[in-house]
Amino acid sequence: MQDSTFLTILFVCFILCVHAQSYDSIPPDSIYTSDDSLSALNDSLKKDTLKGFKISKNAIEVQIPYKAKDSIRFLVKEQKVFLYGDAVVKYGTIELSAAYIEIDLSKNLVFATGVKDSTGKETGKPVFKDGTDEFQARTMQYNFRTEKGLIKGVISEQAGGYLHGEVTKKQENDEIHIKSGKYTTCNLEHPHFYINLTKAKVIPNDKIITGPANLVVEDLPTPLFIPFGYFPNQEKHKSGIIIPEYGEESNRGFYLRNGGYYLPLGDFADVTFLGDVYSRRSWAASLKSNYKLRYKFNGNVDFRYNVNYLEDTVNNNGYAIQWRHSQDPKAMPNSNFTASVDFRSSSYNRNNAYSIERRMENITQSSISYRKTFANTPFNLSTNLNHSQNFTDSTINLRLPVINLSVNKIYPLKLKGSSGKKWYEKIGVSYNGAFSNNITTKEAELYSGNAMDKFKNGINHNADINTSFNLLKYIMVSPYLNFNDRMYFKRIVKPGLVISNGDTLSTAADIDTISKFCNSWDYDVGTTMNTKIYGLYQFRQDDPVKGMMHVITPNISLSYRPDFGKIKFGNYDSAVVAYDSIYSNNQFIGFDTVRQLYDPYQGFIYQNAPTGKSGMISFGLNNTLEMKVRSSKDTASEYKKIRILDALSFKTGYNLAADSLNWSPLSTSARTKLFGKVNVIASASLNPYAIDTLGRIINTFEWEKEKNPASFINPGGKFKYGRLTSATVSFDMSFKSKQGDKKKEQKTDLLPANYLDYYVDFEIPWNMSISYSLSYSKSFILAEQKYQDNTTQTIRFNGDLNLTNKWKIGFSSGYDFQNKKITTTTIDIYRDLHCWEMSFNWIPFGNYLSYNFTIKAKSSILQDLKLNKKRSWYDNF
Repeated sequence: MQDSTFLTILFVCFILCVHAQSYDSIPPDSIYTSDDSLSALNDSLKKDTLKGFKISKNAIEVQIPYKAKDSIRFLVKEQKVFLYGDAVVKYGTIELSAAYIEIDLSKNLVFATGVKDSTGKETGKPVFKDGTDEFQARTMQYNFRTEKGLIKGVISEQAGGYLHGEVTKKQENDEIHIKSGKYTTCNLEHPHFYINLTKAKVIPNDKIITGPANLVVEDLPTPLFIPFGYFPNQEKHKSGIIIPEYGEESNRGFYLRNGGYYLPLGDFADVTFLGDVYSRRSWAASLKSNYKLRYKFNGNVDFRYNVNYLEDTVNNNGYAIQWRHSQDPKAMPNSNFTASVDFRSSSYNRNNAYSIERRMENITQSSISYRKTFANTPFNLSTNLNHSQNFTDSTINLRLPVINLSVNKIYPLKLKGSSGKKWYEKIGVSYNGAFSNNITTKEAELYSGNAMDKFKNGINHNADINTSFNLLKYIMVSPYLNFNDRMYFKRIVKPGLVISNGDTLSTAADIDTISKFCNSWDYDVGTTMNTKIYGLYQFRQDDPVKGMMHVITPNISLSYRPDFGKIKFGNYDSAVVAYDSIYSNNQFIGFDTVRQLYDPYQGFIYQNAPTGKSGMISFGLNNTLEMKVRSSKDTASEYKKIRILDALSFKTGYNLAADSLNWSPLSTSARTKLFGKVNVIASASLNPYAIDTLGRIINTFEWEKEKNPASFINPGGKFKYGRLTSATVSFDMSFKSKQGDKKKEQKTDLLPANYLDYYVDFEIPWNMSISYSLSYSKSFILAEQKYQDNTTQTIRFNGDLNLTNKWKIGFSSGYDFQNKKITTTTIDIYRDLHCWEMSFNWIPFGNYLSYNFTIKAKSSILQDLKLNKKRSWYDNF
């Protein structure tokens, strides 16, 4: 009998070993791993050799794979399995891992706990995973059949935070009951702060309900107490109240700002209602909405309105409308609709811009655009609604709408299947047509009754015929013919002087604008020629500089345009401006009329055809210079290229058809990068003609005026070959530590825009940027008979410095040399407090003198857990 029992146990162990399979890669030093299961054991018990065992009614037929790094021990009679060292047990979507796991097959129970190492530190604590849910505990007991569990010292991630529970029960419906719990957004096992919960209940994908709770910081209880707590615990949107921020301003008084209500509108949109109230009657309201349809489009809308009572006497109403819309490129490949609208009243921008960058904006622009490409055709259609606004003088420009129809270049003489190398096959034709309806007015006049009468509209057509070919192999020649036509719906009429009563001059009716369809047209013909000239100088082989290369790109263009100001072309009209009396034998016999051309489309949306005959020869010369030097680093390439001069260009022209002032001003520009760090851009314009005492440009060169110096104005300076009319120079440079060359990692916890407009980057210990600009121009003052120099010179610098890996200081400032004032200066200090953060933003002087000090929890779920002290720049006005 003893031998039979021994053989039976031996056979059971053999069956277990035969059915054991690894479901994961096992380290070579592992003693044993098993892919056994409760169902495999139950099946083996059904064999004839195991007739002495009784199968439990609660036996699980689903496989439960398990493994252990150290060892696995079986007690067959007690139906228990013991797993030692990095043990893992799986059951469907559930996975349990720990340093020690005990499985009771008869009761469908699993028990897991950690172990203490030689230093007494507990390691290998149980980690429970069920789908996307995961939590860690000190000890854990779980029933696979009932799906109930008893957990001690649990830490689970819930609703963007971490839920700690001393004693936790998991119910079969996945509800969790907690006694002596903590809720925190700190990811440490011993958190820096937490909300102490006497008891709590977690309903998955619904809510978390707690009993009495209070805030504890660094294990010190605070008097912040709530009788109960309610936390949403849903992945989908849920409506709720938005708690306002509070503060005080000198002008508008105490306030509650940005408080309201959030309301989801299904899975694709939401809406947020916000409001501000001030103790001195001012108030504001806003409506925000976000929408998104996957693979179709997304966007957001923001409408704001405010009423400000400043100094209890002035009522300033303001509004702002913002709209962002973008379309997925895959939704409609041949068409696209986008919107970027930022429309604000000047008073709103002045009184309700809560960031310094937005407050200092002088210009804002908007655009709504639809573009359509007709497949397999050269036709394209676009419709745009554009808006630009200047807050300095309250000027608004609207283009409602601008419709463009264009035809891509086609080659009508190119035969099908031809390579297109023949000269006539390269002749291309393109077209662009545009309808525009514009208005430029003041903000106060935009909504007046006669605003519609101020709109200017018209249609512009442009057709271009061009081709290109090589002349003498190296010269590219590109002739062209350009035709323009402008269509108007109105026309200006000037009657001029008329004769009444036979010999009396009188003025006819006033200048009138009549509704009439008319057009203006012109054309020009010309050609351009350009080539490249290479100059190469090589040094000796042992020199560190291998060689230098100079590339010269000369270009010459010739163009001709008739005088479209002549009456025969129909673009201009004439009016009688005077009569010369005609006498014969000292007797008056009549009048000879004196007529003068005038532009019937003056001030219209499209400028009339140009007047004056033009036969222009334009000259241009561009230069680049680079050298190749020996690399100081041991790289695959022995030499490296260094650009000495990115561009140095000269441009001018000569009008063969003009009777005077034939030469155009000489313009020059240069661009380079010094030492690989400093970007330098410079430009200047030189006029060769002199100015007389009335401030008029006359047909006398600057170097010729010494013959009669009393008739000219001396612009100053010793250069005698032209007048410097304008010049600009600017440079910018940036420096950073070597660690800044590493790839930046994207920070996941972005700071809210109303505290810091940038995320905090600790990858760069320090960096600094400097930009400088200088512009110069000359203007002639007729009353004083002299030139006046106009100079604008500013310097701007910004940067940041990491004192430690937790402290960061940023700054931005500049200097205006003309006004001799320091420009707006900001100092930002940031401290990473792990699960908290501290920020201090300071504008130490100027019109925007202010500060903002904030300590707050990082997590957005506790965004209202903060301490804030600030002074607004609105108090300065």
